[in-house]
Amino acid sequence: MEVKKKEATGVLKDLLDGMTNEDIRKARLQLAADEYIGHPAEVDECSTTYGKREAFKDGAVWERNHVWHDTNKELPEEHRNVLATTASPKGRGIMEGGVTMVVDRGLLEADKKGMFKKWAYLSDLLPTDIEL
Repeated sequence: MEVKKKEATGVLKDLLDGMTNEDIRKARLQLAADEYIGHPAEVDECSTTYGKREAFKDGAVWERNHVWHDTNKELPEEHRNVLATTASPKGRGIMEGGVTMVVDRGLLEADKKGMFKKWAYLSDLLPTDIEL
């Protein structure tokens, strides 16, 4: 059993080695859509099933992105914890930003250099059955 586990881990590592964060996100999204539909995508899939699969993926992308706000357009409410991401080269960190950290509104307001690009309320990022 232990040998098979190591072999499986090695195969997974080999698969992930050549993948970018974006490749991994797309693969996870496809797997989730396949699970929702009940089977992997098929070449001759009917348009109704294809439409459901694409709608599921569009909804998942929207759910992930709609909680993030542009710091240049709006600031969070007072006394609410937020997660903020800084600008950096693409592919580094959460949300393709550089450093992601918990900050407060005062730090975002004081950010004269425009270091912080996006923010989200922590409560919007947690599973719905968890209360702050």
